[in-house]
Amino acid sequence: MAIDINIQCVNFINKTARAFELNNISAIKGDVFKFIHRLNDEYDIVFADPPYHLERISELPDLILSNHLLHKNGLLIIEHPKEVQFKDHINFQFMKTYGNVNFTFFQLNR
Repeated sequence: MAIDINIQCVNFINKTARAFELNNISAIKGDVFKFIHRLNDEYDIVFADPPYHLERISELPDLILSNHLLHKNGLLIIEHPKEVQFKDHINFQFMKTYGNVNFTFFQLNR
């Protein structure tokens, strides 16, 4: 499942999933900060690729982890600008940088 506030992105994801017959992928339009509280499933991997200038980006790890969206030992991966750092987060595992793109990995160990 993908959540995006931009309807063009939602349409693109759904169209691409259908084209490749990826029936287990779907996108819905919504504000992740409001929608996430309605999710009841747990996932092995959650990948967040928010806009780089998202003011609330630092809230994402706690929002996702506190809403129990990851299975035990599940991974949360957040793409973010270099100005944002998550190294002090209790579930921080490591960060990888590829050019100007940064990915921070969190693991839920419960």
